[in-house]
Amino acid sequence: MLRAGALPELFDAIRAPSTIGSWLRSFKWHNVRQLDAVSRELLKRLWDAGAGPADPGGPLMLDLDSTIVAVHGRSKQGAAFGYTNVRGYHPQLATLAETGQVIFSRLRGGAAGAARGAKSLLTETISPLRHAGATGELTVRADSAFYSKSVLGTAVKLNVRFSVTVRQDRKLRAAIQAIAEHAWAPIPYWLSTPEVSGADVAETTYTCFSGTTQPITVRLIVRRVRPTPGSQLALFTDWDYHAFVTDRAGDVLELEAEHRRHAIIEQTIAELKSAAPALRTVHRQRRLARPIGDGPQPRPRRRSTHRHTAEPRHRGHLAPHPVHHPRTARALRPAPAPTTTSTMALGRGVQHRPDRDHRDPRALLNGEPRRPPTTQGTRRSRRPGGSSTPAPQPPTFKRLNGPAEPSSTGTTGVAAEGFARTPPGWNRATAGLRSRCQSHLAR
Repeated sequence: MLRAGALPELFDAIRAPSTIGSWLRSFKWHNVRQLDAVSRELLKRLWDAGAGPADPGGPLMLDLDSTIVAVHGRSKQGAAFGYTNVRGYHPQLATLAETGQVIFSRLRGGAAGAARGAKSLLTETISPLRHAGATGELTVRADSAFYSKSVLGTAVKLNVRFSVTVRQDRKLRAAIQAIAEHAWAPIPYWLSTPEVSGADVAETTYTCFSGTTQPITVRLIVRRVRPTPGSQLALFTDWDYHAFVTDRAGDVLELEAEHRRHAIIEQTIAELKSAAPALRTVHRQRRLARPIGDGPQPRPRRRSTHRHTAEPRHRGHLAPHPVHHPRTARALRPAPAPTTTSTMALGRGVQHRPDRDHRDPRALLNGEPRRPPTTQGTRRSRRPGGSSTPAPQPPTFKRLNGPAEPSSTGTTGVAAEGFARTPPGWNRATAGLRSRCQSHLAR
């Protein structure tokens, strides 16, 4: 923004975006009012230089509206979800229809209502226009969100005409139904035919806010159009009504056509959201005229398709350093040797719970011998006053394939290789499997 047009002549140096952001975030309320005063004086100088309307003393049309500016980031101050379920801000704008200039704007949080602060917005907008030289009749146009007693009352107080779309409630619909059929005047419309009119306009007298202390009697101008054939609205009604209130004098057809031109503010908002097409054209011309590699923005990084080559690669647009060498390939570890498995053996049964193995787990892996039990032959009962019970004897094993050998207990059997006694963790499930295997071998 600071490099567009003739702004480099005013600003002798380039400010970083982070510096400008820190400077703006340090503003207080009085700093904002100082900027409003500067903007007020700048508008007057622009109009004096010929950048204003063709006839500042003639009638001017002022448009009020609000818009949603989406942001991406949860930590942005004031950003919130509004009625559109979009995270962002909800600023208000006041533009001049004859020139498209933004006369006044106000940044608000995303959860703010469309018409919140509309009274002060209208007051802050009329003041710089009068200061710039607008001496003629001013008219404010707005949609139904700005239809309130405070907005219309402020317009009457400041001697400003208004043309505001009105929300249709029960009272307003009753006033529309009371309009006689001969009072409707046809207007050009794409659904109109020589036999049937597609759109009509009529007016009546209406009192706004009649139940309050400040009623306002206005002209209620209504436009009715036929629903689009085949639409869902065409199944339930014959006409669709659009009404607005105004205190202007003039022909009803001209006033209705001027009120519909309020949609021009949407074009101004679209240009502001698109970052000013004129400024984008200037930036594009500067970017095309800039030499390749110049400026702080690096070139896009090229992605190589050969990712496993021995040639040295680099990132960015800088040349590789001469001392950079390709990394040597690292040798893989040799595959581990296959381990030998011992012969499976099954025991006959365990009468008592075997002793726990108190060896360190690392000792089990290293093959260290088992620690002898502290008490030989007897085990002290854990119950107070309990008697000693004989220590469990190691069970006998029976080799599935091979000759039998006599055991120390006098029974026939052999100890399997690698198992001197029942392994730790022998549970009931293993005992059940063992008994089934023994019954199968006994057949």
